[in-house]
Amino acid sequence: MLKKLKTLFRPGTADKQADGFAVQAAWLTAAKIVGLVMSFLLPLLLVRKLDQNEYGLYKQAFQVLTTALSLLGLQVSGSVYYFIPRQPDKKAQIAMNATLFYLMVGGAVALWFILQPRWITVIFKDDSLVPVVPLLGLALMLWLIASTFEGLMIADGDTRRASLMIAVLQLCKIALLLSAALWHGSTYALVLAAVIFGALHCSLFFLYLYRRYGRFWRPIDWSLFKTQIANSLPFGLGGMALGVQTDLHNYFVSHYFDAAMFAIYSVGCFQLPIFVLLLDSVDTIMIPEVARLEKEGKYHDIVATWMGGIRLVSFWLVPACAVMFVLRNDFITALFTTKYLASAPIFAVSLCNMLLSLHLTGPVLRAFAEFRYYRLLQCIVFLPLTWFALSTGVQVAGLLGAIAATAAMRGLDVLVTVVLLGRKLHLSRHDLRFLGPLLKIAAAATLSSLAVLALRPWFPAWPALALFLTGSAIFGTVYFAAAFMLGAVTETEKATLRRILGKILPLKTPQVADV
Repeated sequence: MLKKLKTLFRPGTADKQADGFAVQAAWLTAAKIVGLVMSFLLPLLLVRKLDQNEYGLYKQAFQVLTTALSLLGLQVSGSVYYFIPRQPDKKAQIAMNATLFYLMVGGAVALWFILQPRWITVIFKDDSLVPVVPLLGLALMLWLIASTFEGLMIADGDTRRASLMIAVLQLCKIALLLSAALWHGSTYALVLAAVIFGALHCSLFFLYLYRRYGRFWRPIDWSLFKTQIANSLPFGLGGMALGVQTDLHNYFVSHYFDAAMFAIYSVGCFQLPIFVLLLDSVDTIMIPEVARLEKEGKYHDIVATWMGGIRLVSFWLVPACAVMFVLRNDFITALFTTKYLASAPIFAVSLCNMLLSLHLTGPVLRAFAEFRYYRLLQCIVFLPLTWFALSTGVQVAGLLGAIAATAAMRGLDVLVTVVLLGRKLHLSRHDLRFLGPLLKIAAAATLSSLAVLALRPWFPAWPALALFLTGSAIFGTVYFAAAFMLGAVTETEKATLRRILGKILPLKTPQVADV
């Protein structure tokens, strides 16, 4: 399979060579889409079930959980992608090492949350979240422990089973959260549902470990444990600093504004989950491939792989952001009701921030040992700049200033990182050819946006959802036609699409009956 990935995403690659990456990414993305179909129900239900203040509290509580997971993960779970291919005879120990690390870290933090729940008042404007802090600690510990599960299966080549498990777990999580919202409709009930899901996730993880590896908990290889943690921490500390920098705007808004205003801001920062998962799936598959190419010294192939990944994600993400920008008022009203129409300007800027996720520099950075401290050092420099930008933005323009400052700092971060990697990979003018497909995608999205803007005044006075779907249908039709005509779709992808359609809609040659 790794040999098939050698020429991944390059124009002109043979179909069966190009399919390896795409098939794995498709399995992972499809599995997560199953859960995301239901996840759309969650915000739709909560904004109607909870008042604006309670919805803001719910968003703040889960923001704490998400940030803590990002900070304390320290990329130890990601170490299985690096160590399992190199030490396949120690798979159980590698998984156990990550689990043991998260048990120690998560347990310590959970204990602190239980004993000192009022720490949260230092960050937030009031003490409304204090009663749920102990439960947040338990949920955090359980989610951390189980975070290695899917990565272990993927690293061990069990991609299809991992895809099934991801889908099942997503469905369970959404079902529990929706049940909590319908049953009690409070932040406390939703956090309790998160604890129950964490316990279920851990149970399935340990069952899988036992059935696949036997008594995985022994013996503990302390030498491997130290090596594994030492490999992860430099990247993890950088990720921790990046997590602080990335989530800082949410805490600035929570500190200066009440929960109801944070609800407006969080809706404005809404990201289409399916594309977040597409980015995650492509990023996950790229990590081992780029690492292999770096080991072989094939820097040109790394560039081709990196740019190919960006092109693949751009083909879907750029038009999605464009159509949501053009129809942002209809989109926000359809999902979150007219109570949150004030979120539309914030959402417009947030879409620009979303587009900056296309850089996909993470797998490339991780492949080079000399960059292990890069994220940490960069974020140490950027953190005070981000703090200053957010302070100025909030004071000058309120909520809109906060998201504008966030997007500006994200853009500067991406620019610096791409320039650094370009020098490392010896990018030249010849490599500008990789920008061609991206420009064609941007041109197709622009033409589609102009078509929707021209026709939007002629739409009937339909409900917001119908208006958004109508505009999206027009946008999609123009976009795919323009993408094919401009050459944004490669010949290899056209051939693959024809094969897929041939399987779904087999064309049979009509036969003349014998006379």
